[in-house]
Amino acid sequence: MNNYLTIAPGTRKEGQKTYTYCVFSLGSSVFLGIVKWKPTWRKYTFEPQPDTVFDAGCLREMADFLDQQTAMQKRKSGGGSKRFDAAVDRMIEITDKHLNREG
Repeated sequence: MNNYLTIAPGTRKEGQKTYTYCVFSLGSSVFLGIVKWKPTWRKYTFEPQPDTVFDAGCLREMADFLDQQTAMQKRKSGGGSKRFDAAVDRMIEITDKHLNREG
């Protein structure tokens, strides 16, 4: 659940494999910046507008979104390490077992 941010569905330029997202404040719809893939870092990054200020909760929400999009992109493209994929698969397996016990 988003408490701080609205992240608009991304667009993709012709020939690009990744999306760009626009980020707005949830309450006032102020444009805060963009999220886009940074090839040299091989992950999604947030590029804030000048003179924007963020608290810890907002930054956590942004970090969660960046991690989620990066993981999805790496899995979709077949990139990332086998170790990373194995860790994600293990986390999914543990979560499934936990949910089945709780259900």
